Amino acid sequence: MPQLPHVSSLQEAVKTVIKENKRDRYNPTYFTRTIANATDLVTTCSTLIKSQSSYSALSDALLSHPDLLTLEDFVAVYGEEWGFSPEVIAESLNRVQVFNVLVGHQRYQ
Repeated sequence: MPQLPHVSSLQEAVKTVIKENKRDRYNPTYFTRTIANATDLVTTCSTLIKSQSSYSALSDALLSHPDLLTLEDFVAVYGEEWGFSPEVIAESLNRVQVFNVLVGHQRYQ
């Protein structure tokens, strides 16, 4: 199982998600477009993490790209350090667990 890539900031995590998704031949169009216009990255990312449409899109994407790296993977680990609310961190943790069950393995450690 791959290690979660090491990043030092939320901005670096966002860039890593985009880069890794494209490497895995998944184009994160909605994510990229939403983040591109962000003036407050924590707020924008929090909105994405709480969004049901984002959850549905990621669930669908993981069916064909089971090792897809997500923003939730990073926020579950670094969320407190980056200023995310406990609610968003808990949602990220929950989503990571659900995504792992969906694909049948732990995607990152």
